[in-house]
Amino acid sequence: MGGHESSPTTIQGARLWWSSRSHPVERSPSSWYQTPQVKRRYYHLSFHKRHRELVINSYLSHVLREGRAVTVTNRQRKLFTNIKSSHWNHVPFEHPSTFDTLAMPLAKKREIIGDLIAFRNGKDYYAKIGKAWKRGYLLYGPPGTGKSTMIAAMANFLDYDIYDLELTAVKSNT
Repeated sequence: MGGHESSPTTIQGARLWWSSRSHPVERSPSSWYQTPQVKRRYYHLSFHKRHRELVINSYLSHVLREGRAVTVTNRQRKLFTNIKSSHWNHVPFEHPSTFDTLAMPLAKKREIIGDLIAFRNGKDYYAKIGKAWKRGYLLYGPPGTGKSTMIAAMANFLDYDIYDLELTAVKSNT
């Protein structure tokens, strides 16, 4: 949506209008240098006041959920390592592996995907019962059998970052 454009939508019979707007940001008067004019962009939502409850109680929470989901999906995933330091270093994680590209029986793929979906959807349940929300898989085999590729496929499927833990660099368990 460009500057000052409007986009109408209808939700449960309520007509809403989203528009893109901007306004100049105040510059510091004590600045020695002439800086270019910066504009703050934002979206404006208009609707009839009789739809206020619908918009505030359900529509805006839906928009925020969808926005967070898009942000997570579009963000650059990272590969973190703790090699020889107490700080985590990261590089962009750009591995092409997906469950479609894995060479394994289809039934086993479906089982793992189902387990990953159940894990992802179970966050609230784990919080409710007071347990840590975590899932572990034991991958074993000789070098070159696809263990790292499986981890990459899982990370790409869940849109998660990867932490490569170098156990010899760990000095405490906190």
